[in-house]
Amino acid sequence: MHQPDARRKLGHANSRRLRKAATWERKHPGPHDPDIFTHDILPGLRFVPLRSMMKATGLSLRTCSRVRQGKTVPHARWWDAFALLASALPIT
Repeated sequence: MHQPDARRKLGHANSRRLRKAATWERKHPGPHDPDIFTHDILPGLRFVPLRSMMKATGLSLRTCSRVRQGKTVPHARWWDAFALLASALPIT
């Protein structure tokens, strides 16, 4: 991470991620209450494999793990993908 090339790549990735989030928010205005994710989607993710979450969203293993543990609420643009995964498995 201390190499200039690594910092540049990370900067480009962060910029790309922020642009995508801003584009999504322009198309989907309005408040996106994190409680909706926490109460409606998160319980169904308990047994969803992390690899499935990664494939559906493109998010990292660490981020998907933190989402499933309830430590992170993902950006609202990922909620539909997570909701689809959550509804595919029975909640026990």
